[in-house]
Amino acid sequence: DLANLTSASSGVTPVSSLTHGYVHGIVASANFDKFAFASTSNATGVNNLSFNHGGSHGGGATDSRNDYGYVASGAGPAITAIERFSFANENNQDDVGDVVEVGGQASGCSSETNGYFLGGNAPPGASGTNIQRYAFASSGNSTSVGTLSASGSGRGNGMSSQTHGYVTGGEVHFTQIDKFSFANETTWNDVGDLGSGVTTNRCHHSSSHF
Repeated sequence: DLANLTSASSGVTPVSSLTHGYVHGIVASANFDKFAFASTSNATGVNNLSFNHGGSHGGGATDSRNDYGYVASGAGPAITAIERFSFANENNQDDVGDVVEVGGQASGCSSETNGYFLGGNAPPGASGTNIQRYAFASSGNSTSVGTLSASGSGRGNGMSSQTHGYVTGGEVHFTQIDKFSFANETTWNDVGDLGSGVTTNRCHHSSSHF
């Protein structure tokens, strides 16, 4: 236990820069906290986004080339917006587009050029398996580029390498690890499982891989 957020919260969306972690959706609001990786100081509230993506977490992504964090969608309440903020100045924010399908309890990951919004099983009617991609270089809506397996349908854990995206676990108590290539998002592979009795239900990973 290194430090504390400004308030106890659940259903949040994490994003990370090279030096700091960000938690959006503090107490199910548009607020977000910031904490430094290099210290054990408590988090500080830094700003609000335009929309409340909290309560039923959206998907976070990191544009490390241009030093921006992204927060997409969320379902508590249902939000379509993809928002961007600057790591250098968190007051610098933009609504850069919309997801084609709203989802909460979702996952996120990022390549060098794109953010990915993965799954999401709320609100009712959401497919829960949609892979959506949006470009960092230009503002615009997401596009559907593939389909997750059932294991990634909600509450899974998204993460990235420089070449691949991953979703681990999810509801209800899935242990599967799925992997896809950023060069070919339509092909997912089951590459293993979490340890016996281990899931990532309701967990979330920060989004940067650099």
